Amino acid sequence: MKKITFFAVIIFLTGVTSGQKIESGNLLGIHIVDELDLKPGVTMEDFEDFFLNRYIPAFQKNFTEIKIIPMKGIRGEHENKMGLIMYMKSDKTRDVYWNEDGSYNEKSQAILEKLQPLLDEANSMAVSADLYTDWLVVTGKPSKSAKTVEAEYPNLYSTSNFFIKNNLDHGAKIILSDDSIWEIAPKDRSIAVSDFIIGTRVRVRRFSASGGYYSYRLTVLLEQGAGFQTKSIEAKFLGF
Repeated sequence: MKKITFFAVIIFLTGVTSGQKIESGNLLGIHIVDELDLKPGVTMEDFEDFFLNRYIPAFQKNFTEIKIIPMKGIRGEHENKMGLIMYMKSDKTRDVYWNEDGSYNEKSQAILEKLQPLLDEANSMAVSADLYTDWLVVTGKPSKSAKTVEAEYPNLYSTSNFFIKNNLDHGAKIILSDDSIWEIAPKDRSIAVSDFIIGTRVRVRRFSASGGYYSYRLTVLLEQGAGFQTKSIEAKFLGF
C-alpha cells in the first residue's frame, strides 16, 4: 500500500457530526493507522500528544459538523496501533465539505488553508498507511406480515386513579405512579406536554378491544371556569 501522510488522510476522510446516540442512517468510519513511520527524533508519545491535544481540537473547532474519536488497539490483530471511529449523522453532512467525487469543496478548502501550518507540522512528524471502511448504520424492520400485539395492562380495572410520576422524551412517554410506562400516540403528544404534567391524576381505560397500538386512553379532569372537563390521550402500554 502506498504510504500517505497520516494527517492529510484524516482531513480527507468522511466527516462526522456529534450526536447523542447512533441511529439508522448514520455513517461510521472505522480507521486503522497502519505502518506508522515516525520521523527521526519523534517518539510515539510525541505523536500521540500532538494528535490528541492539538490536532483533533483544532480540526473539530474548524469542521463544526465533524467529530473524531481516537482509539488505541489493546488486543488482537491491531494491538498497539492507533485508530479512529468517525461518526457522521448522514451523507448530507459529508456534502457540507466534500463534492460528489470526493474532492474538497470551497468550504473545506478554505478551512484547510487555515490549518496548513498545523498540517505542515504534522507531516514533519510521521507518515503512515490508512486502512478504513465507512459503515452505514442499519436497523432491522419488522416483517410486513408480523402483527404487533400490545402488552395488557394488569391494573386496568383498579378503582384507584394514578398520577403521572414522570414525563419522558418531551411527553412522548409517561410513567404513572404504579411505575407503568406509556407511549403517547404521535397525534396526541402536544396535548401530553401541555396538560399531562407530573402530578396530574390519570384514569386508565381501554377503548379498543382488538388490541394493537394505542388501544388505551389516559384521561384527566381539567378545571374550566366553574366546572370541569375531561381530556384524554391515546396511549400504548409498554410495561413496568
